[in-house]
Amino acid sequence: MLIDVWSPVYGGGVTHAWVLAKKLVENHGCAVDIYTRKLEGVSGRVYDRNESFLEGELNVYRIGYPTDQGSIIGRIAYTLLTPFQLRRRYDIIHAHTYYGAYPAKIIKLIKKKPTILTVHGIALSAREEMDSGALSKIKSFFEKITIFNVKYDCEISVDSTILKYKNTNTNIKIIPNGVDVSPFDSVDVSTSGQLIKILYVGRLHPQKGLKYLIAAAKKVIHKYPCRFHIVGSGDLEEDLKAQINRAGLSKYFIFHGELCGVDLITQYKSAHLFVLPSIYEGQPLTLLEAWAAKLPVVVTDVGGNGEIIREGVNGYLVEPKNPEKLSEAIIKALENERLKGVGEAGYNLVKKEYGWDKLAERVYRIYEEVNHESI
Repeated sequence: MLIDVWSPVYGGGVTHAWVLAKKLVENHGCAVDIYTRKLEGVSGRVYDRNESFLEGELNVYRIGYPTDQGSIIGRIAYTLLTPFQLRRRYDIIHAHTYYGAYPAKIIKLIKKKPTILTVHGIALSAREEMDSGALSKIKSFFEKITIFNVKYDCEISVDSTILKYKNTNTNIKIIPNGVDVSPFDSVDVSTSGQLIKILYVGRLHPQKGLKYLIAAAKKVIHKYPCRFHIVGSGDLEEDLKAQINRAGLSKYFIFHGELCGVDLITQYKSAHLFVLPSIYEGQPLTLLEAWAAKLPVVVTDVGGNGEIIREGVNGYLVEPKNPEKLSEAIIKALENERLKGVGEAGYNLVKKEYGWDKLAERVYRIYEEVNHESI
């Protein structure tokens, strides 16, 4: 597997690749090596150590030079060096969007092995809001080329948005993300007697639309005694806090930083409502995690969200980039006397349909298919 970000950068793509790799080893007897970049965290800490798991059948190799996540030099070094530092002879090359695709294609040319690309979301519709000027155009150009104009033996997407675009690839599979409900079931937290807790979990990044949540908050606060809890980290933190201060909402927003494990699950299970105001997504893991915690959700109608949300049954959909509509959806949810039942419906859905084992099984079948065709 090739993915150009890893710790200390976290997100749905990283989690997806990691859990998929583990399940392929544990359930299907695969040997999986993940090739990622050497990175430097915001504190200056260098992440360059290789790691080995599951008796050596799952390894993480760091390639290139330690740079920050967005470094073009770091990405070029990763692309050019990885094909010549492979540790084994591989049957399948599986890249994750979209920078992992570049070394994958070089390896394809050299080794003549089947290549798979997993697309974790398409940012084209939101690119101008996240990047400006020439940078926006350059990133959009490379995203289009990588996803739609480069040929792969199979292309996997976590949601069906990819099918709306003209694509060189015809072998396209839609395989959503997964979640394990058992760690959530083992944590018991009471929400009675506390202020309404509205939770966001994710990166503090323009993609996530947090400025629209802040703009929507004042109307919600006037209606309900509540607090907005923000779990995650990112470059946007100080800008978001400044926006909150300007709006006079400082006492209503609580930042928890990045959490994982029981600490993260406790945040989910102690909340009354989960809100994800993204301007684009693939199929967000945090939505599935919220449902695993039996938490009702309000999410924007982007990516695969509209495919799995049943309005008022397991969640609420709202158009992106619209604070007025977002506040209305949050209030509508909080007014629902059977709100807990909305979260329970989401829980039943993910428990039945969105386990990681099912994801790994479907990916493994694709491996068998493309490997057989290449023989």
